[in-house]
Amino acid sequence: MRRAEICLISMILCAALCTAAQTERQHIMPPESIVRVSEITVDPAHLQEYLSFVSECGRESMRLEPGVLFMFSMQDKQHPERITILEIYSGRAAYEHHIQTPHFQK
Repeated sequence: MRRAEICLISMILCAALCTAAQTERQHIMPPESIVRVSEITVDPAHLQEYLSFVSECGRESMRLEPGVLFMFSMQDKQHPERITILEIYSGRAAYEHHIQTPHFQK
């Protein structure tokens, strides 16, 4: 996916979450949230290994880290070595904690 498409998806997701929060009168996504979009090109020789890692890391992050609100990885259909990851954290401290975890450091 191109950067513009990822940004559009991120904005739609954020708008939907904000609308839902206003409708329910509660904040689903705190104002100090951090949204990160990572675009990664993986060496095709290591693609399956990386896909396994990113899947495990995402699963463990969502299960073990309360500050991880959303984590989703996407693979470009025409260029499978291109991976885009959308991450939403409750704040800077949650992101800093995430990058120190064993499942991320692996």
